[in-house]
Amino acid sequence: MPNLQEMTLSLEQEKKKIRRAILWGAPFLLLLIYFIYFFVFKELITTIQDILNLAPHVRIATGSLLAITVIPMLILILVMLAVKSINPAHATIRWLNKAFNITMFAGIFLLLIGVPIATFLQYRYMPPLGYSPCNILQGNPNKWSNDWVRNPQWCVRGKDRAWVEEQAAKR
Repeated sequence: MPNLQEMTLSLEQEKKKIRRAILWGAPFLLLLIYFIYFFVFKELITTIQDILNLAPHVRIATGSLLAITVIPMLILILVMLAVKSINPAHATIRWLNKAFNITMFAGIFLLLIGVPIATFLQYRYMPPLGYSPCNILQGNPNKWSNDWVRNPQWCVRGKDRAWVEEQAAKR
């Protein structure tokens, strides 16, 4: 059984390790949060707004749903690192671990269930809203994004979203 002095020494070593990890980990996590927010989460919000406003063109990336859980997960990691660097044995860490586990479970659920359901739902509900699938437009960032246009004549290989917007403005 370790004595009090050994436990104190162990806690101090743990604090030092965590503080060293924060030096490179915190900037990396903040940059990752920034990237996911501005390039994934904001795109998800824009997509939802476009659908609600019946925009002439909508690009749906079902994988962007994961940003809903990834951002809170990364923020929780930052907070856990900060709390552990002050006091690794603090009771708040148990609560933070539970919150992290819940967000991780939600992320896994979204990945395994939510993304396939979102893909199914877009093919089920976009046509009744007046949209046609159009995955031949230029500028599609990846193969997991689906483009939808309100007029099938706007689905022209080699054209991009700006061209679709111009065509819609002419009408």
